[in-house]
Amino acid sequence: MSNNYGSLKILTDAELIRQHDNVAQHTVVGIQYYLDELRYREQSKITNQIWWFTMVVTFATLERCEV
Repeated sequence: MSNNYGSLKILTDAELIRQHDNVAQHTVVGIQYYLDELRYREQSKITNQIWWFTMVVTFATLERCEV
């Protein structure tokens, strides 16, 4: 059984993780599952780097404007 979109959105992170873990015990995954996880982790690292680069540029711009 699956949750509808509305009930899925109101779950807390802990509830969602618990439901995932319960279903995962009885689920067989393919190679795409692992590739998707690797892609997600890579994208998270890139997003973090972009955030830091944005902060550096912002501070450099603010410092230059104060002159």
